[in-house]
Amino acid sequence: MKNYYEILGITSNATLEEIRKAYYKQARKYHPDNNPGQDTTDMMQQITLAYNTLSDEQSKKQYDATLRREQDQTSFNNTTTNTNGSYTHTQNSEDL
Repeated sequence: MKNYYEILGITSNATLEEIRKAYYKQARKYHPDNNPGQDTTDMMQQITLAYNTLSDEQSKKQYDATLRREQDQTSFNNTTTNTNGSYTHTQNSEDL
């Protein structure tokens, strides 16, 4: 799942006004008129989807819940069980 907050360059507690400003900033940056000869279609679609999702209160709540579940699942997948039954974090290459 793509992180819409990262796409727009904002934090998860951004206000609606901050979301709107970030959308316009990214849209100007990746607009095809500002990038002749480059295919920015995919990035523009991601920016628009991120804005449409985060600017609607109900969609944002659903997205945030899904994002939290995915992050929790990722965190759970990075644990191992010791022989005594306690859990510890497994170090992977991203931790280094």
